[in-house]
Amino acid sequence: MTLAAFGTQHVFFRTPPSPQRNAPTELAAYQGWYPRAVGDLLEVGTTQPLVQTHPGAARDLPIGSAWYLTGISSSSTYTAISHAAYKDRYCVYYEGSTCPALLATLFSVEPATGQERVDLLGVSSLLLVRDSYRARTVAHPPPGWRVAERTPYAVLWTRRAPLPGAGSVAWTSPGTSVSAVDAGATSTAFRVDRVPASGGTVVLRLLDWPGYSTSKGSIEDPVDGYLLTVHVPATATGETVDVAFHPPGWAAEVAAWALAVLVGAAWSVVVWVGHRRRPVSAPRGRG
Repeated sequence: MTLAAFGTQHVFFRTPPSPQRNAPTELAAYQGWYPRAVGDLLEVGTTQPLVQTHPGAARDLPIGSAWYLTGISSSSTYTAISHAAYKDRYCVYYEGSTCPALLATLFSVEPATGQERVDLLGVSSLLLVRDSYRARTVAHPPPGWRVAERTPYAVLWTRRAPLPGAGSVAWTSPGTSVSAVDAGATSTAFRVDRVPASGGTVVLRLLDWPGYSTSKGSIEDPVDGYLLTVHVPATATGETVDVAFHPPGWAAEVAAWALAVLVGAAWSVVVWVGHRRRPVSAPRGRG
Protein backbone atom coordinates (compact mmCIF):
# COMPACT_ATOMS: atom_id res chain seq x y z
CA MET A 1 0.00 0.00 0.00
CA THR A 2 2.90 2.35 0.73
CA LEU A 3 4.42 1.76 -2.69
CA ALA A 4 1.03 2.26 -4.35
CA ALA A 5 0.55 5.58 -2.51
CA PHE A 6 4.04 6.82 -3.48
CA GLY A 7 3.47 5.77 -7.07
CA THR A 8 0.18 7.66 -7.24
CA GLN A 9 1.79 10.79 -5.80
CA HIS A 10 4.58 10.70 -8.37
CA VAL A 11 2.06 10.38 -11.19
CA PHE A 12 0.12 13.50 -10.19
CA PHE A 13 2.95 15.53 -8.61
CA ARG A 14 5.97 15.24 -10.86
CA THR A 15 7.76 18.33 -9.50
CA PRO A 16 9.76 17.56 -6.33
CA PRO A 17 8.71 19.56 -3.24
CA SER A 18 12.24 20.90 -2.80
CA PRO A 19 13.69 21.61 -6.27
CA GLN A 20 17.31 22.37 -7.09
CA ARG A 21 17.90 26.04 -6.20
CA ASN A 22 21.63 26.02 -7.04
CA ALA A 23 22.66 27.39 -3.64
CA PRO A 24 26.44 27.63 -3.08
CA THR A 25 27.79 24.67 -1.14
CA GLU A 26 30.80 26.41 0.44
CA LEU A 27 30.32 28.43 3.62
CA ALA A 28 32.84 31.02 2.42
CA ALA A 29 30.58 31.80 -0.53
CA TYR A 30 28.06 33.44 1.82
CA GLN A 31 30.52 35.75 3.54
CA GLY A 32 30.71 39.40 2.57
CA TRP A 33 27.36 39.56 0.77
CA TYR A 34 25.89 43.06 0.62
CA PRO A 35 28.30 44.80 3.01
CA ARG A 36 26.38 48.06 2.64
CA ALA A 37 23.12 46.61 3.93
CA VAL A 38 21.89 48.38 7.08
CA GLY A 39 19.35 47.33 9.70
CA ASP A 40 16.70 44.75 8.85
CA LEU A 41 16.56 43.61 5.22
CA LEU A 42 13.62 42.44 3.13
CA GLU A 43 13.93 40.76 -0.26
CA VAL A 44 11.42 42.12 -2.78
CA GLY A 45 10.46 40.19 -5.90
CA THR A 46 10.20 36.61 -7.12
CA THR A 47 13.36 34.56 -6.58
CA GLN A 48 12.25 30.92 -6.65
CA PRO A 49 12.05 30.33 -10.46
CA LEU A 50 15.02 32.60 -11.09
CA VAL A 51 17.52 30.68 -8.95
CA GLN A 52 16.29 27.38 -10.37
CA THR A 53 16.90 28.38 -14.00
CA HIS A 54 19.90 30.70 -13.51
CA PRO A 55 22.55 29.18 -11.21
CA GLY A 56 24.39 32.51 -11.01
CA ALA A 57 21.34 34.16 -9.45
CA ALA A 58 21.71 31.98 -6.35
CA ARG A 59 24.92 33.87 -5.53
CA ASP A 60 23.03 37.17 -5.46
CA LEU A 61 19.70 36.03 -4.02
CA PRO A 62 19.83 33.79 -0.93
CA ILE A 63 16.83 31.53 -0.47
CA GLY A 64 15.24 30.65 2.87
CA SER A 65 17.63 29.72 5.66
CA ALA A 66 20.66 30.62 3.54
CA TRP A 67 20.25 34.17 4.87
CA TYR A 68 21.50 33.00 8.27
CA LEU A 69 24.86 32.16 6.71
CA THR A 70 25.32 35.73 5.43
CA GLY A 71 25.16 37.37 8.86
CA ILE A 72 22.57 39.86 7.54
CA SER A 73 19.43 40.47 9.61
CA SER A 74 16.87 39.42 7.00
CA SER A 75 13.09 39.04 7.20
CA SER A 76 13.10 36.82 4.10
CA THR A 77 14.07 33.56 5.77
CA TYR A 78 12.36 30.18 5.65
CA THR A 79 9.37 29.55 7.88
CA ALA A 80 7.40 26.39 8.52
CA ILE A 81 4.33 28.44 9.48
CA SER A 82 3.02 31.82 8.37
CA HIS A 83 1.14 34.60 10.10
CA ALA A 84 -1.93 34.71 7.85
CA ALA A 85 -2.52 38.49 7.90
CA TYR A 86 1.18 39.29 7.35
CA LYS A 87 1.48 36.72 4.56
CA ASP A 88 -1.62 38.02 2.79
CA ARG A 89 -0.56 41.66 3.10
CA TYR A 90 2.98 41.17 1.81
CA CYS A 91 2.58 37.98 -0.27
CA VAL A 92 5.49 36.30 1.50
CA TYR A 93 6.03 32.63 0.62
CA TYR A 94 7.40 29.99 2.96
CA GLU A 95 10.93 30.12 1.51
CA GLY A 96 11.11 33.94 1.76
CA SER A 97 10.31 34.81 -1.84
CA THR A 98 7.68 37.50 -2.47
CA CYS A 99 5.55 38.78 -5.33
CA PRO A 100 6.52 41.93 -7.32
CA ALA A 101 3.46 43.76 -5.95
CA LEU A 102 5.17 43.88 -2.56
CA LEU A 103 7.16 46.99 -3.53
CA ALA A 104 4.01 49.09 -3.95
CA THR A 105 2.52 47.63 -0.76
CA LEU A 106 5.56 48.59 1.31
CA PHE A 107 5.27 52.25 0.31
CA SER A 108 1.50 52.40 0.79
CA VAL A 109 0.05 54.14 3.85
CA GLU A 110 -1.47 52.18 6.72
CA PRO A 111 -4.69 54.11 7.55
CA ALA A 112 -4.80 53.69 11.36
CA THR A 113 -1.32 55.17 11.91
CA GLY A 114 -0.85 57.25 8.77
CA GLN A 115 2.60 55.68 8.35
CA GLU A 116 4.07 53.92 5.36
CA ARG A 117 4.10 50.17 5.91
CA VAL A 118 7.84 49.92 5.26
CA ASP A 119 8.32 52.30 8.20
CA LEU A 120 6.03 50.30 10.46
CA LEU A 121 8.04 47.17 9.70
CA GLY A 122 11.32 48.93 10.48
CA VAL A 123 12.98 47.67 7.28
CA SER A 124 16.07 49.70 6.36
CA SER A 125 17.35 47.64 3.40
CA LEU A 126 15.37 46.39 0.41
CA LEU A 127 16.92 43.85 -1.97
CA LEU A 128 15.07 44.18 -5.26
CA VAL A 129 15.10 41.32 -7.75
CA ARG A 130 15.98 42.88 -11.11
CA ASP A 131 13.95 40.32 -13.03
CA SER A 132 10.74 41.46 -11.29
CA TYR A 133 10.95 45.18 -12.16
CA ARG A 134 11.80 47.57 -14.93
CA ALA A 135 15.31 49.02 -14.94
CA ARG A 136 13.94 52.52 -14.34
CA THR A 137 12.11 51.37 -11.21
CA VAL A 138 15.12 49.81 -9.48
CA ALA A 139 17.36 52.76 -10.43
CA HIS A 140 15.13 55.40 -8.80
CA PRO A 141 14.31 54.65 -5.14
CA PRO A 142 11.76 56.81 -3.26
CA PRO A 143 12.85 59.86 -1.23
CA GLY A 144 14.85 58.89 1.84
CA TRP A 145 16.32 55.85 0.09
CA ARG A 146 19.36 55.35 -2.13
CA VAL A 147 20.90 52.67 -4.33
CA ALA A 148 23.66 51.15 -2.21
CA GLU A 149 24.77 48.16 -4.34
CA ARG A 150 24.13 46.58 -7.73
CA THR A 151 24.69 42.99 -8.83
CA PRO A 152 23.72 41.20 -12.06
CA TYR A 153 20.49 39.97 -10.47
CA ALA A 154 19.65 42.41 -7.68
CA VAL A 155 19.75 46.03 -6.57
CA LEU A 156 20.06 47.00 -2.90
CA TRP A 157 18.20 50.05 -1.60
CA THR A 158 19.08 51.39 1.85
CA ARG A 159 17.64 54.17 3.98
CA ARG A 160 19.60 57.35 4.38
CA ALA A 161 18.49 57.32 8.03
CA PRO A 162 18.06 53.67 9.18
CA LEU A 163 15.25 52.74 11.57
CA PRO A 164 15.29 50.34 14.53
CA GLY A 165 14.31 46.85 13.45
CA ALA A 166 12.13 44.01 14.69
CA GLY A 167 10.92 44.29 18.28
CA SER A 168 11.19 48.07 18.51
CA VAL A 169 8.38 50.62 18.80
CA ALA A 170 6.82 51.39 15.43
CA TRP A 171 4.23 54.02 16.39
CA THR A 172 2.51 55.64 19.36
CA SER A 173 -0.90 57.31 19.43
CA PRO A 174 -1.17 61.11 19.77
CA GLY A 175 -0.21 62.29 23.25
CA THR A 176 1.71 59.10 24.01
CA SER A 177 5.51 58.93 24.04
CA VAL A 178 7.92 56.21 25.14
CA SER A 179 11.68 55.87 25.49
CA ALA A 180 14.44 53.50 26.60
CA VAL A 181 13.23 50.77 24.28
CA ASP A 182 15.01 47.46 24.85
CA ALA A 183 14.13 44.78 22.28
CA GLY A 184 15.32 41.27 23.11
CA ALA A 185 14.81 37.83 21.58
CA THR A 186 11.54 37.10 23.40
CA SER A 187 10.54 40.43 24.97
CA THR A 188 10.47 44.20 24.52
CA ALA A 189 10.59 46.77 27.33
CA PHE A 190 9.90 50.50 27.07
CA ARG A 191 9.44 53.39 29.48
CA VAL A 192 6.20 55.37 29.23
CA ASP A 193 7.12 59.08 29.33
CA ARG A 194 3.71 60.50 28.62
CA VAL A 195 0.19 59.17 28.08
CA PRO A 196 -3.27 60.86 28.03
CA ALA A 197 -5.80 60.32 30.81
CA SER A 198 -7.74 57.96 28.54
CA GLY A 199 -4.65 55.85 27.88
CA GLY A 200 -2.58 55.43 24.77
CA THR A 201 -1.55 52.93 22.12
CA VAL A 202 1.93 51.58 21.40
CA VAL A 203 2.50 49.55 18.23
CA LEU A 204 5.51 47.25 18.18
CA ARG A 205 7.41 45.82 15.23
CA LEU A 206 6.34 42.30 16.14
CA LEU A 207 3.86 39.86 14.64
CA ASP A 208 0.79 39.44 16.83
CA TRP A 209 1.20 35.74 17.59
CA PRO A 210 -0.85 34.17 20.41
CA GLY A 211 1.23 34.12 23.59
CA TYR A 212 2.16 37.79 24.07
CA SER A 213 1.44 39.45 27.42
CA THR A 214 2.14 42.85 28.92
CA SER A 215 3.05 43.83 32.47
CA LYS A 216 0.84 46.93 32.28
CA GLY A 217 -2.21 47.58 30.15
CA SER A 218 -3.52 45.05 27.67
CA ILE A 219 -2.90 43.53 24.25
CA GLU A 220 -5.29 45.06 21.71
CA ASP A 221 -6.40 44.09 18.21
CA PRO A 222 -3.35 44.22 15.93
CA VAL A 223 -2.80 47.24 13.72
CA ASP A 224 -3.07 46.33 10.03
CA GLY A 225 -4.04 42.84 11.12
CA TYR A 226 -0.57 41.70 12.21
CA LEU A 227 1.38 44.31 14.23
CA LEU A 228 1.41 43.74 18.00
CA THR A 229 -0.53 46.56 19.67
CA VAL A 230 -0.47 47.44 23.37
CA HIS A 231 -2.90 49.73 25.21
CA VAL A 232 -1.19 51.49 28.13
CA PRO A 233 -3.26 53.19 30.88
CA ALA A 234 -2.61 56.67 32.26
CA THR A 235 -1.25 55.08 35.43
CA ALA A 236 1.67 53.67 33.42
CA THR A 237 3.27 57.13 33.08
CA GLY A 238 6.85 56.96 34.31
CA GLU A 239 6.70 53.15 34.47
CA THR A 240 8.46 50.48 32.43
CA VAL A 241 6.23 48.18 30.41
CA ASP A 242 7.46 44.65 29.64
CA VAL A 243 5.92 42.86 26.67
CA ALA A 244 6.96 39.22 26.62
CA PHE A 245 6.23 36.15 24.53
CA HIS A 246 5.63 32.63 25.79
CA PRO A 247 3.97 29.92 23.71
CA PRO A 248 0.31 29.41 24.64
CA GLY A 249 0.06 26.92 27.50
CA TRP A 250 3.66 27.63 28.55
CA ALA A 251 2.87 27.60 32.29
CA ALA A 252 1.09 24.25 31.95
CA GLU A 253 3.99 22.84 29.93
CA VAL A 254 6.57 23.90 32.53
CA ALA A 255 4.40 22.52 35.35
CA ALA A 256 3.99 19.22 33.49
CA TRP A 257 7.76 19.01 32.96
CA ALA A 258 8.45 19.70 36.65
CA LEU A 259 5.88 17.11 37.70
CA ALA A 260 7.38 14.53 35.32
CA VAL A 261 10.86 15.14 36.76
CA LEU A 262 9.53 14.87 40.33
CA VAL A 263 7.58 11.67 39.66
CA GLY A 264 10.49 10.15 37.76
CA ALA A 265 12.91 10.95 40.58
CA ALA A 266 10.52 9.60 43.23
CA TRP A 267 9.96 6.40 41.24
CA SER A 268 13.71 5.92 40.88
CA VAL A 269 14.19 6.30 44.66
CA VAL A 270 11.40 3.80 45.42
CA VAL A 271 12.86 1.23 43.04
CA TRP A 272 16.37 1.73 44.44
CA VAL A 273 15.19 1.40 48.06
CA GLY A 274 13.14 -1.68 47.21
CA HIS A 275 16.12 -3.26 45.54
CA ARG A 276 18.32 -2.56 48.57
CA ARG A 277 15.81 -4.18 50.96
CA ARG A 278 15.24 -7.29 48.86
CA PRO A 279 16.87 -10.30 50.57
CA VAL A 280 19.58 -12.01 48.67
CA SER A 281 19.03 -15.77 48.46
CA ALA A 282 22.02 -18.00 49.24
CA PRO A 283 23.49 -19.80 46.28
CA ARG A 284 22.66 -23.45 46.05
CA GLY A 285 25.52 -25.84 46.48
CA ARG A 286 26.14 -28.68 44.17
CA GLY A 287 24.65 -31.82 45.59
